[in-house]
Amino acid sequence: MTLDSIPAPVFTGKTDLYTWLAHQTECLVDGLSRKFTPQANLVLGLANVAALCFYELNRFANTAAPLQNLPVNWFGFYLLQAPGVLALGPFQGRPACTEIRLGKGVCGTVAESRQALVVKDVHDFPGHIACDSTSVSEVVVPILAENGSVLGLIDVDSTQPGHFAEDDRNGLEAIALILSKHLEFPMARALAANPSLARPNFTVAGVEPSPDQEPKSEAAARLPAPVDVAAANLDAARVHARGANPIPHFTIGLKPESICKRVGEWEFTTTRLDRISGQTSLQELEKDTGISSFPEIQFPFNIFSASFASAKEKPLILFDLVSILKNASEFYTSPYYRETVRSQMMLPVSESWALTPFDRHDPGVDWGWRHRHYGIPSSKLKPLEPGMSDINWDLLRDNSLPIVFFGELDFFEDDLHDFGVVRCSVKFRVMTTAFFILFRHFVRLDRHLIWMRDVRIFHRFGETRTECGVDVPHIVMVEQFAKHDITEHDTLEWKDVSPDVAFQKATVLSVHKFCVDMAAS
Repeated sequence: MTLDSIPAPVFTGKTDLYTWLAHQTECLVDGLSRKFTPQANLVLGLANVAALCFYELNRFANTAAPLQNLPVNWFGFYLLQAPGVLALGPFQGRPACTEIRLGKGVCGTVAESRQALVVKDVHDFPGHIACDSTSVSEVVVPILAENGSVLGLIDVDSTQPGHFAEDDRNGLEAIALILSKHLEFPMARALAANPSLARPNFTVAGVEPSPDQEPKSEAAARLPAPVDVAAANLDAARVHARGANPIPHFTIGLKPESICKRVGEWEFTTTRLDRISGQTSLQELEKDTGISSFPEIQFPFNIFSASFASAKEKPLILFDLVSILKNASEFYTSPYYRETVRSQMMLPVSESWALTPFDRHDPGVDWGWRHRHYGIPSSKLKPLEPGMSDINWDLLRDNSLPIVFFGELDFFEDDLHDFGVVRCSVKFRVMTTAFFILFRHFVRLDRHLIWMRDVRIFHRFGETRTECGVDVPHIVMVEQFAKHDITEHDTLEWKDVSPDVAFQKATVLSVHKFCVDMAAS
């Protein structure tokens, strides 16, 4: 996916040159993104290999060739090949990044905003993704469908500062319009039916909520007022090509989706909004949590709660991003983390890591954002005593029981700089006789290990126990820590393995069983 060594060495002969090219080709085409189709990976893989060989064969023939220092050093396309993800398309220039997420770098910012950018100095652009170290300035314009959805981008780099101006942007926008008219882009048909596929971090997990229901919990009340859909903003002055129609730019409003189900004396509520935090939200999140480093993708508007219908303003069970990250910050300084959990998963790093500020910077949280959040205040948990009923697995395996409400919500995700994944999520299933919740923190370090923390909450409706002479609902919670070695000798492709399967193969490190103390404050 990336070149193994840049710059290339000086070769004494063609045998050395082609040995090096073969190794670099392996690096470029091995492990391409599984988000894209094989056809897309074929095109981007061949494009990168062609660029590699083109430049290196010319450099070998004449190290002083003008080709090595062109004013415009890269011209190409990025195409939307999967929801929220751009893939490298045809280009001229040196091998480039194969995958860019919407909202990341210059290209990702243009794709998210659907507005062209002229960048005088890329080193001053926040979050710039440096594919070619010689690039200094850049212009990127979106290729848009008729409904305003992003189909792809035109990306042009220069080795000179301030090389591009408004006339470059206007000219490229005219070209983009022609391309969108005459070519069928990979996701054009899907975007015509569902423009939300081009939103950053689009997800299809979970239950489709009823659009006419409003948030029901205190946590949901934190949501901002929804933004109405705005009319198309047509800026005709931005396209000057003869006969070219102006490119439409749509501002699409996002409204939280909420659904609430009542079963007996319980009320279950989910609020979902597939939008990640903006810069202002991150600053507020840092203030609220005391953490200075956050997962790459956060879903601050995704909330799950369960409460007694008679006290729905005070959820007994609550899962949301802020609560989880606050707990991660507190857990990071706890003796249990320092003495037990930290050693269960140590992130391996290169020697060069110790020379970077990242190694010396303490973000106030574990780099895997591990935590011990239960969704219920720990003060309300007490050990499950012998004789008390546990999770009823036979009931949960009974497929004949009607399911009233089910789904899944993600809270955050991070790709560990392409070395694995961290994911925090909750699954829930509400039946006519019971409810079951699985709250999971999953960490996979590729070719190293998988670490998991699972919290399972179960309650059979009507089941009680006696506390201080009063019958109270018997709610069971089971916490498990587990890990599994996935070093190179393991032949299984763990990137394709679901967390459920991974947990079955993992070694359980510890199990803690609780019941909810209804008398505790």
